[in-house]
Amino acid sequence: MQSTVVVLAAILGVALSACGSGWTQSGNKCFKLISRPNTWSALNTACTYEPLQPRTKQSEVSNRSIRLQYSRPIVITLFRAGLAAGREIYIGGLSYQRGPWSWSDLSPFGAYRNWAAGSEPAPTAARPCIKMNPSGQWFNNCCRTPPAAGVCSKSA
Repeated sequence: MQSTVVVLAAILGVALSACGSGWTQSGNKCFKLISRPNTWSALNTACTYEPLQPRTKQSEVSNRSIRLQYSRPIVITLFRAGLAAGREIYIGGLSYQRGPWSWSDLSPFGAYRNWAAGSEPAPTAARPCIKMNPSGQWFNNCCRTPPAAGVCSKSA
């Protein structure tokens, strides 16, 4: 009986640590909140250093993901915690060199958009990053100021 408990504990320990310390697993993805407000560049570095990738692909991250994959309670919890900590959160959308809006992995946006003003702003050099406000609406902003929280993701 004791050996069964030890083996089970060892198996559970491996399963629980598949993502690494500080990460939370949901399905085949691992998530980590970077609640300390950062610039986009610093968040990217924090995510890469872990190693991880900041939110990418619409199917993995935006608030459409909160409706789809991100309807996972843990991800909603991380986003809410990030919004509470920083009042804004990077969702991983941006414009490279004033090009069309895309996700941080350069994949294009899908059909879902949730712009605060109701219409998509034109990408500008001064405001190339997309953040989400506490109401869940998107807006473009400077990637350096004001700093914001973010959620990183990686494969489990």
